[in-house]
Amino acid sequence: MSTLRDSHTNKPGSGPNAEKPVEDFILQAIEAENLAHDIYVQFSQMFFHIPGVSRFWQDLAYDEAKHAYTLKKTRQTLTTEQRSIPADPKLLCRLTNTIALLKRVSLDAVRTLDGAYEIAHELEFSELNYIFKCVVNDFMTQEEGEQFVVRTIDEHQRKLVDFTDHFGDRHWRRHIQARSTTYVASEK
Repeated sequence: MSTLRDSHTNKPGSGPNAEKPVEDFILQAIEAENLAHDIYVQFSQMFFHIPGVSRFWQDLAYDEAKHAYTLKKTRQTLTTEQRSIPADPKLLCRLTNTIALLKRVSLDAVRTLDGAYEIAHELEFSELNYIFKCVVNDFMTQEEGEQFVVRTIDEHQRKLVDFTDHFGDRHWRRHIQARSTTYVASEK
């Protein structure tokens, strides 16, 4: 499958995103990771009343911050020529859709832990990790990139999959109420 390295073979002007360079693509991928990070930080605050669950969300947020950092470091290693190669329009479209998904997350609508869990599940098994994988695999050495991606994404997704074993099932999650992350001053 064509990913970022092969994107220079696309004909200029062949799609709405054909003129976007790889550098812009990576910057948008970093934005996506940061958006996911922010969502998990909010979940951590919403469930501060259950310390283990709050730490779980903090851990996922930390992973997203590591992904963003890895993408930033990858971007720094690119040559001027690599940065200016047109990004694959199909992959860019997938990234644009992922960012839209992340921006549509309504934290105000999260009433229970199950709501937060379902959002996280949708995000983690969306295009977000696929895009991260494409960038890392395209610009790290083959062996280094493959080992890093497999380990990083598997460990990250495994945390979510193992959530039930560590905390509770869907029935339990539905009974854990989210707390507001907005401080409300008490009236005197």
